[in-house]
Parts: sequence; structure tokens; C-alpha cells
Amino acid sequence: MRSFLFLLLFASLSHLQAQGPAASPVPLAPGPLLDFAPTFSKWLVSTTSGTAAAVIPDAQTKYAQRTLVCKTGPIRYEVTVYDDGRKVEKWCEGPDQATLIPGVKDPEIANAGGMARGNIGFTDYSKADFGGFEWISKGNYIGVQPMEGIPCIVFHTDTINDSGLVLPSTSGTTSSSATLSGRTAWIDADKRLPVLLQEGNVITFYQMEPAPSTQLTLPPNVQAAFDVDRALRAKAVAPNPAP
Repeated sequence: MRSFLFLLLFASLSHLQAQGPAASPVPLAPGPLLDFAPTFSKWLVSTTSGTAAAVIPDAQTKYAQRTLVCKTGPIRYEVTVYDDGRKVEKWCEGPDQATLIPGVKDPEIANAGGMARGNIGFTDYSKADFGGFEWISKGNYIGVQPMEGIPCIVFHTDTINDSGLVLPSTSGTTSSSATLSGRTAWIDADKRLPVLLQEGNVITFYQMEPAPSTQLTLPPNVQAAFDVDRALRAKAVAPNPAP
């Protein structure tokens, strides 16, 4: 049976913090704190909270949501499955993003400029392949520690975000399990890719999958929606013709 995650997280943080303020962590090796995924890559993001996060995920674990991301050059395809069975697909190319929602005919388009509808769910892949790690810095690096057998550089802060982080189950269930405070990130020390992110009682796991071997192409309806949106944006910023 795999080890209990909360116990592991408590033990991990306790071990690092027990060194005291006078202790110096293992020096942080040169390189980015968090890197982009390889040009051709695929990874699974599994998010859970409360009692569902009692164990490191396996086939029996229940999740709030799971997202499979496939990246081939400038195009990314995501499919997210929520705990109530809903599935949402997302296609991204450069600064543009199209979300396909069941029951909705046309893709919802979003872009970095914020001019298109659907921009609330925009993911800016020009900045990072993995969202939620913007807070990590050399200033909150606390040491090196293995997570699931992977040597990781670890970052911790006592705060979550300005509004507090809540991730209720979309099926309406909640949990009152033991509470973990603040945020902690475990980043693969060698590859500089995420392994685990803890935000309060919300736990997100990152698992790299076999990389795709062929270039993704946008579905026709997504390509058409991008073309229309790009044309409208180009027209909006075009200078008015001289009188």
C-alpha cells in the first residue's frame, strides 16, 4: 500500500522546518526554478482535496479533476474530466485558446489580449506550461527532498493567495480532513518539472506520460474560430484610412 500523502507532507515539511532558521538548505543548483515541458510532451495533472488526498494517487483515488495535456510545438490539446463526469476540451495555439464545452455549439475563444469571450479561463502558455507556480522564488526555497522517489527542490510559503484558495467538489461534496497550511511545491531537481503542488488541502500531482510522436493539427471548427477572431482583432487595431 502506498504511503499516506498527508503524513508524508507533514513529515516532509516538519523535517525541513525543524532545521530551524539558522540552518542553511542545500544550495540551489543553477537553472530555471521551473522549466517548460519539452517541445513534444504529454503530462497528466490530477487535483484532489480533503480526504480524497489522503493517499498518493492510484487507480482507486477520487479526484476533483484530472487534465491530460498534449504539447506539440505551438499547439496544445487539453482534456479535463471533473468528478461529476463533465468533460471539457481545450485547444491552444500561440496566444489563442479555444474551449469546447459539451452542449455548446461554437468554441469559446480566449486570447492574451483579453478581447475575446471566454477569457476568464485563459491559460497563458507563453509564460509557463504549468500554472500555479508563479509564487516560487529563490527567497522561498527551503531545501532538497525526495517526493515519490524523485529528488526535488522544495519551495514553501505560509500564504495561499489574496482571496484564499478553495476547491470544492463539483458534485457538491466537501471534506473536513486535517488541514495543511500555505503552499509547497516539489520540483524535479534534475528536469525542473513539477512533481507535486500543495495549496492548503488541495493537492495537485504531475505525471509525465510518453511523448507524442506526431504534430497535432487543429480541428476545422477550432481553426475557423481562430481565423474569425484573429481577423476581428486585426481589424480593431488597424489604423483608420486617411481621409
